Amino acid sequence: MEATYRYALNKFGKVQDVTTLSRTDVAYLEPFVCVGCQGRLIAKLGQKMIKHFAHANGQGCAGETYLHNLGKRGFLETNTNCL
Repeated sequence: MEATYRYALNKFGKVQDVTTLSRTDVAYLEPFVCVGCQGRLIAKLGQKMIKHFAHANGQGCAGETYLHNLGKRGFLETNTNCL
């Protein structure tokens, strides 16, 4: 099963993959922001479910916008790192 919100922007504005986070990392990198709607996200690092981000207000955003903005940011970061 794939997480709906696997990526978010950390406090430095960089795309963050929730699967690479530990609880210590969360304390250092939060607050997390949704790539699609700019809403606040919470890192869920439980033992029973896969790691994921969840919207703090309990509501999600449009999946297409989230994926579209994530793709644009990924391209921009990769392009910038190559230059």
